[in-house]
Amino acid sequence: MRNTLTLFFLFLAFQISLFSQSTTDAVVAMTAEVNAATPSITINWELSNETANILLFRREKDSTSWFIMLDTVGTNQTTFTDPFVEVGRTYEYGIVREFTTWTTFTAFGYMSVAVEGEMTETRGKILVFVEQALQSPLQFELERFERDLIGDGWQPTFHFMSETATVDDVKNQIVSDYNADPDNVKQVFLLGEIPVPYSGNTNWDAHPDHQGAWVADTYYGDVDGIWTDNTVNNTSPARAANDNIPGDGKFDQSVVPSASELAVGRVDFSNLDENTFNATHVELYRRYLDKNHNWRTKKYTVSNQALIDDNFGYFQGEAFAANGWRNFYPLVGKDNTIEADFFNDTDDESYLFGYACGGGSYVSAGGVGNSTNFANDSVNIAFSMIFGSYHGDWDSENNPFMMSALASRGGILSCSWAGRPHWFYQYFASGETLGYCTV
Repeated sequence: MRNTLTLFFLFLAFQISLFSQSTTDAVVAMTAEVNAATPSITINWELSNETANILLFRREKDSTSWFIMLDTVGTNQTTFTDPFVEVGRTYEYGIVREFTTWTTFTAFGYMSVAVEGEMTETRGKILVFVEQALQSPLQFELERFERDLIGDGWQPTFHFMSETATVDDVKNQIVSDYNADPDNVKQVFLLGEIPVPYSGNTNWDAHPDHQGAWVADTYYGDVDGIWTDNTVNNTSPARAANDNIPGDGKFDQSVVPSASELAVGRVDFSNLDENTFNATHVELYRRYLDKNHNWRTKKYTVSNQALIDDNFGYFQGEAFAANGWRNFYPLVGKDNTIEADFFNDTDDESYLFGYACGGGSYVSAGGVGNSTNFANDSVNIAFSMIFGSYHGDWDSENNPFMMSALASRGGILSCSWAGRPHWFYQYFASGETLGYCTV
């Protein structure tokens, strides 16, 4: 009996090892080949020498309708040629793969493919809200930023907000500008201490002490949704800012009540400690605007590679770092997507994209680093994704981790809390902006 049990457990251990899951298992590595002469697009994917169920689907850019291109069971097929494409158009492909030996495990892939897509000359209007106290000390940088936006195809409208401005003041201005030109107003950028909307009664990071109202800039992007402030009554969160009671100016909705019309991005260093960063807030904003300008004018360049620093792995049924693998494979190539350390390996090496995750606090991610690292280190990543508990609450009082990333000495231009939910960057491949991907 003892030998039988030993053999059983050895067999079980072998099975666990054989089918142990990692975050890469949740991702389909995809590539595309474009033939403009035919025209056609050939999509390729990997199967790891196994048979699988494959569902491949497609939609045109800006369409909401998906069409199934391939739906097959138990196949070893790894390529599909789509002849139903036109020159000058952009297409989005998605794939779902289920290995027949792993019947409960599903992997996904997405990519955007242009067939000699047209150059974008005009992107529309962007509304730029700036803390009024920054207008004078950053006059040069703000005027340069305006010129850079125009050069990139935007029509910027600047609004300088006083310290007495409210969330309603900002939202009313956005709605007014949008209603005056709904076909062209596309994005909102908030710079400085602009009022922060809070909404909901949930804990997206699953911590009981974090259930309540979270930062909700999506409120600014949802022009016509109905947001209420009369039902949620919760004063139990550990952080007072997450309390939410009727009539307090924080909204009830935990999910956006209607589709967002506008992308919203924010750079807000008001909660960063100047001693920690050895710079005033004005100097930190200047640093960010400088690297933004350098990126737009190609004075700051990075290698065409991506970095993954995964300290969760396959975590209780979730693959957080799949955000990195799934997005980066089709953007820079599988061979250019590597596992490395977010801080230690980005001083001398540079990356177009970077993903890091680990058990979090407001100021740190386990196995990754903390806000002080951002204050001292040069992280040469252009577009970053970060995931850990509490990080999504980027308005916390003392050196919030994500805003610290934007204020870093290196080249970080953006930071997305990517894990719950997943983010989708595939339209970078066809010349779109992060704001477009957000919407």
